[in-house]
Amino acid sequence: MEKGIRTVTRPEHAFHALEVMLAAKRSSEEGRVVEIHSTFPDFDYGAAAAAADGDGRGEHDPRSS
Repeated sequence: MEKGIRTVTRPEHAFHALEVMLAAKRSSEEGRVVEIHSTFPDFDYGAAAAAADGDGRGEHDPRSS
């Protein structure tokens, strides 16, 4: 985000994952299938490739060390 580079995943992915986890919990509690309604866009691997530093790997963020 600092560099204005779009991430591979989008916020919709996180929302979908949360919906899946909550539905799994509810399903186990109620003993029935709980449907999922959220969708999400395909991963944008082009953004990751654009952020790569030429050797096919992304740039390391020193704050994560």
